[in-house]
Amino acid sequence: RRRPNPETLTVTVTPPAYTGAKPWALNADARESGILNGSRIAIRSGVPAARNPLFRLDGATHAAPDFAFVLQADCAVTLDLTDARGMTHPAVWSCRFTRVNDRPPEVRFLNRDLNVRAGFGDSLTLSLEWQDDYGVTALELYTLHEQREVPLKRLTFREVRRTRADVCALPVTREMFAPN
Repeated sequence: RRRPNPETLTVTVTPPAYTGAKPWALNADARESGILNGSRIAIRSGVPAARNPLFRLDGATHAAPDFAFVLQADCAVTLDLTDARGMTHPAVWSCRFTRVNDRPPEVRFLNRDLNVRAGFGDSLTLSLEWQDDYGVTALELYTLHEQREVPLKRLTFREVRRTRADVCALPVTREMFAPN
């Protein structure tokens, strides 16, 4: 008596769009995996509907050969299959998905001169380096004025990269210090 085995089972993880990351295949033999919060997980059992594939997500059932969901919390997914004699075999495949949160980017100012004088109409040159676990597409510099965030500069990039180094000019204006 052999338990049915979903030999062609595949698990595809699609990270959230903001990461710019491509979908990737999780090893079907994995029994536990940390996945970025908000990722779409698609599981293809590779077995015909006649074998009555039944996915269970923390107790809720989904009867179909394929199953997909967006990861919002830690969860366990199992697959039950029916053999040729009509006997149901519970949990022939299972995996525990642990939600991993995206960390905020780390930004470093690399300017050597920390005490710079500049008047209105001048520009400050900023040397920046930053890194992020899933990549940076934009960086906004701001200051606080009377408990309000005041944007100073926004850098936007076409290409998503995990590390960047850049130099930018920050114009010194009256609005920086006394916004309306």
